[in-house]
Amino acid sequence: MVELVLVLLLVSALAVLGVGLFSNTSSYATLALSDQIISQARLAQQVALGRHGSSSTQFSVSGVDDQYVMTVTNGDYKAVRRLPQEGVQITWKDSSTSACVGGSTGDFTVQFDGAGNLISPNGLRRPTLICVIGAQTRSVCLSALGFAHEGTCDQ
Repeated sequence: MVELVLVLLLVSALAVLGVGLFSNTSSYATLALSDQIISQARLAQQVALGRHGSSSTQFSVSGVDDQYVMTVTNGDYKAVRRLPQEGVQITWKDSSTSACVGGSTGDFTVQFDGAGNLISPNGLRRPTLICVIGAQTRSVCLSALGFAHEGTCDQ
């Protein structure tokens, strides 16, 4: 009987502590959005490599109503992902710096040439740092060679 009471007390304490973990969905929104940016950027590079010699592949991120829309296009190919904004902001900059300070807000488009190399929103062959800012800040780097990864664009 004593064991049952102790188990009930322990489970109750864990339940009370665990509720706080699920009350803030903004951190999940930040993680989901940064992961989708990486996924769509990698898809764009794969499309560019798969359609070598055709026109460039474009990867764009735009805010539409209360959603972020990520689109990969090349000729007649188009892939679209939508995620709710949920208090998350995106900034970006052509940069090799590691800080998510400054940068431009708003819609942006990067391109991948037939070799999968990145052309930044400003038309440069430089890394692009994308910062997803919500309950936490997550950095996504699109390297000059076109590879997308979580983290900074240190060179």
